[in-house]
Amino acid sequence: MQCGNCSITLQDVQVQLGLPIEDMHVTGTIDTDYVKVCERLLGGTPVGDDIIGNKLKVE
Repeated sequence: MQCGNCSITLQDVQVQLGLPIEDMHVTGTIDTDYVKVCERLLGGTPVGDDIIGNKLKVE
């Protein structure tokens, strides 16, 4: 393999991050109301353009 070329495998990720690669796995998309998540975790709800999709504007 030439210098600068490599293939990252699931095992590489597991070793670097210490993540389990066996047993049950979580995949797919999440349908979440992020305004409610902000209310629960931050104690307030964003207004207007402060939240778009899953992106929260922080100042």
